[in-house]
Amino acid sequence: VIVPSDYHMSRSQSFYKSKKYGLALLEIQTAAQLKPNNRKIYEILTGLSSILLRLDLAEKSVNHLIQLSKESDLLQARGYQKLGDINIMQGELNEARKYYKIALTLGDPKNLAKIALNEVSGNAAFLGGESITILEGDSTCIDSAAAVTAAEGQIADGVAAIMGADCSGVTGA
Repeated sequence: VIVPSDYHMSRSQSFYKSKKYGLALLEIQTAAQLKPNNRKIYEILTGLSSILLRLDLAEKSVNHLIQLSKESDLLQARGYQKLGDINIMQGELNEARKYYKIALTLGDPKNLAKIALNEVSGNAAFLGGESITILEGDSTCIDSAAAVTAAEGQIADGVAAIMGADCSGVTGA
């Protein structure tokens, strides 16, 4: 029995290996239309459309992938990281910064959002060349006094914004 979405995914892979990237993209798009809730297909579609600089398609695919990943902060963080990367390629540095910050609040696997924020920090095209410094604190999840102390310490250091308080248990995981 031939499963149409699997057939088109296989054809996409075959075209990609043959360096027929445009045809590979058409086939994975067809597979995505046939199976709109398949995360693997959308990961491939996102990657291929990004490589081919079809940034509008990549952005739509990532947004769909984020919706499919509601149960996983880690997968959503990867999606927002990718949206930041797409916005960098489009020259939208402020939008990129917004997405990287969202990725940081959801969890930053391999510190990719932190690395990206550091890369755009100090760039003349980004916030007029202002720099960004990332400070981390621990709200501990069980001691509100510790959370207040951490926040007050950051405020005393001149922090302009505090985002995404997180538990040490989650951070350690």
